[in-house]
Amino acid sequence: PYRGDIESRLQFIGNSDWVCKKTINVSSDQLKANQVMLQFLGLDTYSVIYINHRKIFSTDNMFRSYEFDIKQALKPGENLIEVYFLAPLVYTKKFQDSLSVNFPGGQRVFTRKAQFQFGWDWAPTYIAMGMWKPVYLKYLYKPSIKNLDINYVLHDDEVVVQVSAEIFAYENSKFYAETVLDGQIQSRNVNFSQGLNKLVFDFKIKKPLLWWPNGMGKQNLYQLTFKGGQIGKEEVITKKIGFRKIELVTKPDNQGESFYFKINDRPLFAKGANYVPADVFPEQVTPEKTLSLLSDAKRSNFNMLRVWGGGIYESDHFYEICDSLGLMVWQDFMFACAMYPGDESFLQNVEIEAEENVKRISQ
Repeated sequence: PYRGDIESRLQFIGNSDWVCKKTINVSSDQLKANQVMLQFLGLDTYSVIYINHRKIFSTDNMFRSYEFDIKQALKPGENLIEVYFLAPLVYTKKFQDSLSVNFPGGQRVFTRKAQFQFGWDWAPTYIAMGMWKPVYLKYLYKPSIKNLDINYVLHDDEVVVQVSAEIFAYENSKFYAETVLDGQIQSRNVNFSQGLNKLVFDFKIKKPLLWWPNGMGKQNLYQLTFKGGQIGKEEVITKKIGFRKIELVTKPDNQGESFYFKINDRPLFAKGANYVPADVFPEQVTPEKTLSLLSDAKRSNFNMLRVWGGGIYESDHFYEICDSLGLMVWQDFMFACAMYPGDESFLQNVEIEAEENVKRISQ
């Protein structure tokens, strides 16, 4: 896709509709599940999903995940899943044509899609479509963990950590939960009512080893493990946490006002670069390539990367590697060099996008 004049000859892609189809076999026993969830972690961008020729849902945001209960649309035996991707350039042109003004940035501003796909100084114009993250079909029979949130407050000689888990129960049921952090184990048996339930575990760690940016100290990380479910059949979530205090210092000075960060009460001189997607087609980026690029940044004495707003919210793996290498992340929302719509539909879409990605990346 990068040779000669092939870029100009492939522009029909963004003006065409495409369809992906798959047949799956579902047993009668599987249909006894409380829910059958079809989960797309990333669809680029305008799509309509059909099951057995019945429209189930549609999507309009590359940066969001989508999950729906499709149990009622399934039958024992063969089932056809179709994902129709609608031409982005055709879809967004109707928004452009409906206005009496042209937005700076052009047609791209109407779509919640990686902005570099429309062409940039470092990227060719390829209006891509498709499933750019994994797809899952999940048969849910028992309470399931919907979210795990970790917050902490750092004091002079200890850190107070709160672990909050949201668990959805399909009926009144018993649930075993266990959390392990810094050798401390907390567990409990609880009775859940039908619906969304919340569990909270509190920990204190005396004299915690702090996390430091590259060049200022070690990247001390603590492993947290949360298990939940029936004993012996628990779901397990493992995360690594670094404890640090960071503050933006803005005080009047002889130039106007300061603007710098302090980490663990020490001033930080930020050194780094702008990070754009590692490939024009993000699904082609391997964990090995991400590790290689970020390791180069560490060896170059970087301590901060800015994830640029014309690209994508990066993978969990990206942020985990940054944690381990001492690279702070200045995270943009996905907007770049343009004026964007302010209508209610656009803002609601962006609000869901922002909440989902802030929750994911902040952990």
